[in-house]
Amino acid sequence: MAEQANSVTPRISEQEWRKCIREVSESLQADMCIISGTLQARLDDDVIRCVEDNKCKNNVLLLLATFGGDAAVAYRIARCFQGMYKEGKFIVFVPDVCKSAGTLLTVGAHQLIMDDCAQLGPLDVQVSKPDELGEWISGLTPVHSLSFLQEHAFKLFEHNFLELIARSGAQITTRTAAEIAMTLTTGLFQPVYSHLDPLRLGEYHRNMMVAAEYGRRLDRGNLKSADVLKTLTHGYPSHGFVIDREEAATLFVNIRRPTDAESRLARWLQPIIAKDLLRRGCGTVNYLDVVDAEHDEEETVEGSGVETEKTEEPDHEKDNSIGDTKA
Repeated sequence: MAEQANSVTPRISEQEWRKCIREVSESLQADMCIISGTLQARLDDDVIRCVEDNKCKNNVLLLLATFGGDAAVAYRIARCFQGMYKEGKFIVFVPDVCKSAGTLLTVGAHQLIMDDCAQLGPLDVQVSKPDELGEWISGLTPVHSLSFLQEHAFKLFEHNFLELIARSGAQITTRTAAEIAMTLTTGLFQPVYSHLDPLRLGEYHRNMMVAAEYGRRLDRGNLKSADVLKTLTHGYPSHGFVIDREEAATLFVNIRRPTDAESRLARWLQPIIAKDLLRRGCGTVNYLDVVDAEHDEEETVEGSGVETEKTEEPDHEKDNSIGDTKA
């Protein structure tokens, strides 16, 4: 099952914590779920079970923080939320970093919320570097390399061709000048092109198509156009390129900044999220337990991941849930 987050957040009063959760949940009429850490195998199954066990409302707010992971895992998680909350809305709140496969997951949302510090990233798939252990490169790197070579090979051919015509005083025929320019260009670029593996290039292209096809299937009308997926997969120069809220607004239709309550919630959860981001292994999934106002004085939040100030210990027997989180 999904791992539970650790208690590392600033101390707040129990009443403040519950009031904030209730305020966000009631304003959106939504369940609240947190996924943080690497999107890798097993997390998708944990999320599916977690949603099945905890779904209460028609809408869901997913707080998502990740450096990326497996595109297939992100796809299954997004499909899960879309299917389980098909009667309502699937809303993604990005409080911090949400890169690569995380961005793919946001494509499946009906609405995107981004904090001031939040950032998405391109959908260029990362592939293992040939003959290197544990090193990865963007699937766009060989594609851009090939485009670079093609562009400069043509420029070199053009330069040599025109120079031959000009310096010969038009004594060399066009055909002869073209043949000489082609020989010079081929001689320079042939050793470089000999290192390119057509099968490997085809594999890179296929991997890039995976992200685009997953995105096309996940989109529920929140992308401004069909070209947005092409922009996300091919339009940015590096895998780490920052897509902030302003940039994201050119890609998504329904995107906004968080409310004050949503910002407070993200701020209180930030230390937990940061710890999950830095930890190796599979990410975590948790549902926040929305408690009714009349139960505020009776419930506790021990083990919820949010450290609260307690004034007195309640007399009743504590339940065996994980405080304000259930997984």
